[in-house]
Amino acid sequence: MRIAGWAARPATAKLLLELNLRNAQSGDIVSVKSAIELIRHLAPYLRDTDDELTADIVEVAIGNGLFVCFDCRE
Repeated sequence: MRIAGWAARPATAKLLLELNLRNAQSGDIVSVKSAIELIRHLAPYLRDTDDELTADIVEVAIGNGLFVCFDCRE
């Protein structure tokens, strides 16, 4: 059995966000709370803080023309 090269190394938070937001359309809304939960689920090995993940979420979302909902305190 052969493992794909991308699966052999840990992904970064930005890469995971880009992959999961690639089908979003311009103007869609990204929930910070949901995005952090997704990243924590997909990559529990990441040591990024919630604040660092929030910054990554904002950067990736804005780069893709998406809006950001800061709902992480709810």
